[in-house]
Amino acid sequence: MNSARKQIKQIETELVRKYLLGGQGLTTDDALKELKIKDIYTPILRIRESIPVEETKVMRSHLGSGNVRELKYYFIDTHVIGLYKTTRGRDSLKQQQIAARIAKARAKDNKVLKRMCEYSKPETMMLKLHEIYGQQAANDD
Repeated sequence: MNSARKQIKQIETELVRKYLLGGQGLTTDDALKELKIKDIYTPILRIRESIPVEETKVMRSHLGSGNVRELKYYFIDTHVIGLYKTTRGRDSLKQQQIAARIAKARAKDNKVLKRMCEYSKPETMMLKLHEIYGQQAANDD
């Protein structure tokens, strides 16, 4: 990604962060109309690295066609907004988000491992485990 595009993404992320920390919620339509941002998914992902952003679904009618459709509505809890105002609170929120991401990654890895183990014979699993841990022990020496 070139530096100009990267800078635009950083500006968009900061605009969305300030908007959400202002206590307002945001849908893709709102972001386009009020912030002139077409894609809010990437900024939301970046914000979630340090602040828990909640989401829910809302029903809105399309401005052009009038069809009712379901949109994601992003917001930050008022308690979290209060915490974010202090440096200690920001650090605490960032640590909580890091811990949550690690826990999700471990849970995903455990699900994959469980699924893989369901298809293997116990003897094959034990041989593979001995091979893996034996290789690790050899590497440690």
